[in-house]
Amino acid sequence: MTEPSGLHTTPGENGELLVELNRPEKRNALDENLQGELLDVFQAAAVDGEVRGIILTGSGEAFSAGGTSPGSSGTGTRPSSARRATS
Repeated sequence: MTEPSGLHTTPGENGELLVELNRPEKRNALDENLQGELLDVFQAAAVDGEVRGIILTGSGEAFSAGGTSPGSSGTGTRPSSARRATS
């Protein structure tokens, strides 16, 4: 898996994938780029037979300050490309 710039990914020994938000200077706020990177990682993990679970964490003092996308409607709706992964 390619390492996205705003995330660190570390595979574990038992099928877990550690995904760390890596924007501590912004309190790991989810801008459009980071949202896209997360979606890419989640979609890749969904089809990776080695990944059994994902642990999502944040670097620095905060897990995440929330979203920063300009023009966000704030309705809590997901992008149409986002799908729930099931096994």
